[in-house]
Amino acid sequence: MRAGKRRHPIVIEKLAEPMQSDDHNVQQETWQEFIQLWAEVSPLRGREYLEAQQIQSAIQFRIRTPFIEGVNSKMRVRGLGHLDGRIFRIHSVLNPNERRSELELMCEEAA
Repeated sequence: MRAGKRRHPIVIEKLAEPMQSDDHNVQQETWQEFIQLWAEVSPLRGREYLEAQQIQSAIQFRIRTPFIEGVNSKMRVRGLGHLDGRIFRIHSVLNPNERRSELELMCEEAA
């Protein structure tokens, strides 16, 4: 992949251990930075589904990055720059052609 397509700054985050508890003893997820890098973020398709009597929409994304050891589906991607504030849940991590040159993260944007 040519570096020019990687024009989106992102942060890959991992779940911090141990989880924090709030005032009502409910555990809150706390995320910490794993790595910050440039990536290609491409929407693949969108879908709508009925959940709890309301229509919900979901958009799937492919995020391409240089190969990074240790990235897994328990992590998430947080957008920076014009993607700031957007969170993408990683569903699968692919290593195209098993060459360890890039990763394809198949994600869904968190609502």
